[in-house]
Amino acid sequence: MSQDTLTDSLIDLRERVREKRIRAFRALRGMLKIIGVWKQHQKKPIIGRFQRAVRRLMIARYWCKIAYNKRRYKNIANPRASKAIYRLMMLVRMKLRNTSAGEWRAKWRRASLKIRGVIAIQRVVKFERTEKKIMKQL
Repeated sequence: MSQDTLTDSLIDLRERVREKRIRAFRALRGMLKIIGVWKQHQKKPIIGRFQRAVRRLMIARYWCKIAYNKRRYKNIANPRASKAIYRLMMLVRMKLRNTSAGEWRAKWRRASLKIRGVIAIQRVVKFERTEKKIMKQL
């Protein structure tokens, strides 16, 4: 064996070892990246509990909003106005009970429009009161 052949075989061997090492490190780096991603997606139990609680609160708020909007008698700040609206609704219900099936929709619509008008007036009154308070403070 000549010296040249020995050197060539050593160079080849070193090249193959280097390639194997590179492949092994690439595989290791891939595994480390996978583990890192997995760790990022794993939530700590306290964070998960907090997120669940926040989600529950948001859903509860959403359902409360729906329930409030679907109520038959709305809450109004002015007790006299709310009482008047309640009486009006009761009157409408009494009238609806005694009517024939054909007209009740029109009557109900008319009554609900009246109530909306009362609520709108109440809103304007409330706005004006708050404006007066602000003007007094200035």
